[in-house]
Order: sequence, then structure tokens, then C-alpha cells
Amino acid sequence: MFNFTIYFSEPSKNSYYLSIIIVIFIILLIIQLIIMLIKKLRNDSRDDLSPSLKYYFKNLKINYLLAFILSRSAMWAQAPYIFILFKTVRKYTNEKINILYLVESISSLIFGPISGLLADATGRSSVCILYNISLFLYLYNILMGFVYFGQIANGFGNEVINTTFEAWVVSDTNDVIISYTKGVERFRKKLFKNVNILDATVNIFITGICSIIYSYLEKYSPYLGICAIFFISYWLSFVSLHVIIAR
Repeated sequence: MFNFTIYFSEPSKNSYYLSIIIVIFIILLIIQLIIMLIKKLRNDSRDDLSPSLKYYFKNLKINYLLAFILSRSAMWAQAPYIFILFKTVRKYTNEKINILYLVESISSLIFGPISGLLADATGRSSVCILYNISLFLYLYNILMGFVYFGQIANGFGNEVINTTFEAWVVSDTNDVIISYTKGVERFRKKLFKNVNILDATVNIFITGICSIIYSYLEKYSPYLGICAIFFISYWLSFVSLHVIIAR
């Protein structure tokens, strides 16, 4: 019988699973390339968008995909190592770790309506910027030992990334929905359908890379390995922040 065991305290023992992650990533990438090829070969005669609107939608699609995928990658890059930091580096008990995750959930519950009001008042893309800022605060506080403040910041960030990024696209396309209702709906449908596959593919790749880096560095120091992963997460989030601001 197959025994699937993940070693949290000694991630280097998980190298057997890296090949599985790489194979899954390659399969998803091939599927995505096939889908893209089929779409290129298919002539969509229902396209009723003007050239200027096509250009607008293309820029919106690129900005959204870059910002969202980079933000998600920054989240997934560090997520598996938070427990390792709590358990093996900080030596927290299971009870304290449970409380920390509870604080994060309560923070998401409280900040959910607040983030929605902020998005309505200041704009969806502005609140998307706050996600990256909250991630910076989260990682900083976690590394410095202010774990409760970090979990509160992460609770807010989780609420934003799960709702506001999609609201950003819907809001920006509402300006042209009166004249091009069908075109806008097709754009949204294709975009949100493809982003899920792209998100899964990229994050499997990022997770595999981070696992390799941590497995190598934790031989010298688990804390050094976690700091390296957090640096990757910082960098991904910073690029996402720049994409949103410069759009």
C-alpha cells in the first residue's frame, strides 16, 4: 500500500515528491498550451468589439493576470513554511498555533465588509494594492516575532485577494457594458476561466522551486531557508504591486 508522508520538520526528506510536482506542472502546462493553440486556430465570428476596445481589454487582461498571478504566487510561496516557522523555529505549541490561525480567520471575518466598503469608496485596484502591503506587514511581523499582528494583516490580505481582484476586472469593464454587453460577458468568462488554470500551473511551479531552495538551505539553518522563501514572496508581491500602480 502506498504510504504518503510529508515531513514538516525535515523537508529535505520530501525530495521524492518533487518529481511528482514537476510532472504535474508539465502536464498542466501542456494542457494550457493546447487550449491556447485551439483558441488561436478557432475563428470567433461573434466578436463585436471595436479595435480600440480590443486594445483596452488586452491591456486590462495582461495587467490583471500579472497582478493576480504574482500576488497568488507570493502567497503560495511562503504558505507551507509558516507552520514550519511556528513549529520548528519558534517552538510554539499546537495550542498556540491553533490560536494564531483562529486570529487570522477572525481577522478575515471582520475585515471582509471593511474591504468591500474601501473598494467602493477608493476603487478596486487601490484595495488590491493594500493586499501586497498587508503581505509585507505579515511577513515582517512573522519574522520579527509579532505573530498576532502578522496574522491580523494576513487575514485582511486573504479577504482582499479572494474578492477584490475579480471585482477590479468587473468594475473596469462595466464602463463599456452598455454598448458591448455580449462582448464584455465573453471577455469576463474567458478571463476568469483561464486564470484558474494559469494560477494552478504557476503555483505548482513556484511551490516546487521553493521546496528545492528550502531543502538545500535548511541543512545549514531552518531559519535561513524560511528567510529565503520569504524573500521570494516579498519579490513576487513587490512586482505585483508595481504592475497595479503602473497600469
